[in-house]
Parts: sequence; C-alpha cells; structure tokens
Amino acid sequence: MYRLVVYELVFFCRCGSTRLYWRTSVHTVFVFSIVVSASVGAAFGAFPNYVALLHSSWSNLLLWAVIGLLLGLYIDDRTCVKSSGISYGFFLTLTFLISGFHSSTDKIWAFALLCVVLSPIGALCGACLVFMGNWIKRKFV
Repeated sequence: MYRLVVYELVFFCRCGSTRLYWRTSVHTVFVFSIVVSASVGAAFGAFPNYVALLHSSWSNLLLWAVIGLLLGLYIDDRTCVKSSGISYGFFLTLTFLISGFHSSTDKIWAFALLCVVLSPIGALCGACLVFMGNWIKRKFV
C-alpha cells in the first residue's frame, strides 16, 4: 500500500445507530498505485522533449531509471509492484514517442507501428526498474 492511503468513508446502520469508520480497500489502493504510476510515467515521458537540457540525450534514460527506482521504493504493497511498473513504463514510452513526433501525416501509420512495438518493451523495462526499487527497499531499508 502507498503511504498516502486512500480511505473510503463507510457508513453502517445497525439497529438504528449509525457508526462511522474508515476502511482501506485493497482494490482502491491497487487502482491508485496504477493511476499514480501511469501519471508519473506520462509526466516524465513528455518532460524531456520540452526541456533543452534533456532533449535528445542519454541523460533522460538515467532520469527515467532513477524515477522508476524511486517509484519502487515508494510502493509498500508487493502485489502492486508489477502492475505499477508496467503502467509506468508503458505510459513513459508512449508519451515520449507521441510528444516527440514531428512528422507529416503520411508517416502516422509507421509511427503507430513503432509505438505498438516499443511501448511493451518500455513496459517491461519499467516493470524491471520498479521491481528493483522495491527489492532494494525490502532488502536494505
């Protein structure tokens, strides 16, 4: 589970009295981890195309690796690691490719094929990075 836990407000009516308590849903935390990972991947995928320091350089791979490791350090629940890494890598690769596309409309089909081929590879790399970050957390922290 993330340290920032998403709570659901649950009301129970029993014997005419209303009790109010907080409960954490496992499904809510799972979906929240995927959404956060996809958002981080999309943000840092588009970021290097608009910053002159990281544009067309190998330093953005280092940045993406550090962010993937930090994301793995941040995840507490081991069941969310694989899906969070896949969503991080997929959206990172896809938004990087889309934000860097500056060609004519006749090249869109070839570009779409490139996205279909490279996005699963990015998802695999993202899953490995997030898993390594989570492994480092479990082993040393």
